Amino acid sequence: MNIKTPLNLYSILKNQWLSASRLREIQNQKLRKMVKHAYENVAYYGRLFKTAGILPEDIKCVEDLQKIPITYKSNLQDQDSSEFLSKDAGCGIISMATSGETGFPLEAKLTKSEYVYWKLLLLRVFLASGARLTDSFAVLAHPFRFPKQKRWFQYLGILRHKYISALESPAVFTSRMIKAEPDIIMGYAGALKLFLLELEKMPRIKKFPRLIFSSAERLDDKTRKLAKQLLGCDIVDLYSTVETGPIAWECARRKGYHINIDSVVVECIDKTGLTQVGSSGRIVCTNLFNFTMPFIRYCIDDIGTLTDDVCDCLRGFPLLGSIEGKTSDFLILKDRIISPAAMESVLEKYIFKARYRIIQHDADNMDLELLPGLGFDPETIPGITKGIKSDLSHEDININIKIVNPELFNKGKFRTVISHVPKAFS
Repeated sequence: MNIKTPLNLYSILKNQWLSASRLREIQNQKLRKMVKHAYENVAYYGRLFKTAGILPEDIKCVEDLQKIPITYKSNLQDQDSSEFLSKDAGCGIISMATSGETGFPLEAKLTKSEYVYWKLLLLRVFLASGARLTDSFAVLAHPFRFPKQKRWFQYLGILRHKYISALESPAVFTSRMIKAEPDIIMGYAGALKLFLLELEKMPRIKKFPRLIFSSAERLDDKTRKLAKQLLGCDIVDLYSTVETGPIAWECARRKGYHINIDSVVVECIDKTGLTQVGSSGRIVCTNLFNFTMPFIRYCIDDIGTLTDDVCDCLRGFPLLGSIEGKTSDFLILKDRIISPAAMESVLEKYIFKARYRIIQHDADNMDLELLPGLGFDPETIPGITKGIKSDLSHEDININIKIVNPELFNKGKFRTVISHVPKAFS
């Protein structure tokens, strides 16, 4: 274990109790360091700053960020990935597939130490919510996300994880979850909803989880109520992306989402590009710890509302009052239902350098719309359909590939999964 890990954990845990003014100082210090690094070492940001007539010394605090043009996911699609990497990025870089909610498959790259820091930020959320290091976790997600091996501390009974595929039928993964008897459940919000709906049909289980953590999708009120009714516990909602790490999270007071301003800058911008407090706007984030592949003023494409409200938990973090994530449909197969995030993980596993969308017509037929980006290889198309069928365990599904134009994807609110198959729940 790197000696920096316990020191970083101590600092991360301590920061939540610092005053708001001290946290702003830390945030601004990290911002200046990140901006200078990106300007000097990352080709894309060097050009972006020069085109906008900006120098690193022009960005002294969060308020100065509005001088920097926003970067959209399409900007990353349209250029070679090396343009976004720091020139001093060496070997041993970790690649993490980003969320496919907007139909843009991307990879964030970071060093092992940056990855560990990302995980420590997540650990802060767990511990702040009442998790213990000795708790057993059950993770409901796509197998693509599962680690290939255990970490050394898990052999000592610390942060033990059991992984359960969200691609199985709700009856199967619910049975596996009950058998695991975890202290804590983590999963996609949609998959958790399917789990709770399945649990509602069953006899009362013997052991209840103490906590449930939700991420990746919008958590609705019905899922929260089901968790309280069936398991007697609240769901802690976590707002996170691979590009930024954990952005914001709910504490026990449920008065909003605490923003991790010691690791990220969050703006909610209006149509003029200005940050607003008290009214909804598009969420734009600046990561403060990934120097390998910086994300500065990066548009997440979700809608959020910053608030001046102060939580009485005494943490110094400011609040996101609300988050309106993208809402895709559940995929309805003959033998099971797949949550939107689980289906998006299937797509991002096989599709590279192209934007995508699934339109399901019935249980046997669906269109896969592709908008090729720079470097897309048409020869990968047969492998895409084969991979999707394999992951869904349905070789008989007909997947019709359609190459589309940008205008089709830019109409209205985008959803990665659209299903015209009636579902028996809401």
